[in-house]
Amino acid sequence: MSNPDKFCLGKGGFAEQRPRKITYRKYFNARLQDVDGRFARDLDYLFVAQYIVECKQVLDDGNNFAWRQKPTQQITASQVKDRAFLSEHVRNYKAYQFLKNVRGSPPYYQRTFYELLAMIRQLGIPTWFFTLTAADMKWPDMIQIIARQYGVSYTDEELKAMSYQGKSSWLRCNPVTAARHF
Repeated sequence: MSNPDKFCLGKGGFAEQRPRKITYRKYFNARLQDVDGRFARDLDYLFVAQYIVECKQVLDDGNNFAWRQKPTQQITASQVKDRAFLSEHVRNYKAYQFLKNVRGSPPYYQRTFYELLAMIRQLGIPTWFFTLTAADMKWPDMIQIIARQYGVSYTDEELKAMSYQGKSSWLRCNPVTAARHF
């Protein structure tokens, strides 16, 4: 009901009955890769989708969170009410361990760091690094593709003469197409 321009018939939302249950992540991926592109072009929808997926992940992981670090260590309600006890757990990231699957959180990067150290221990020090960077301002075909989605056609000469702001505004119009093109 909050996106009448995207769900014109009032159908197709996440809560609709389906033969197979899907996750929020799969639902939003399908919406963003839809043929007509109405979901991918709406930046507000992109941010809301990301917010919903991340909140769902945090809540699911938070429900599985247990304060017990060792089977022999029993944590009581009085300990949880104690500020010193809580600050010790927070300072050592013990209270944040349920965020280890959420990209950008300290436990996520700590786990990634330990996985990197384990990889170096098993495979040795890496000798080659391969980095990919999108040169999206130098790819005229991508800007032409995005512009065509809005009914505008550019020649190669027009794109060469286009300013940085003009190119970046086209890329901001549809970040999903730009990411998929890369």
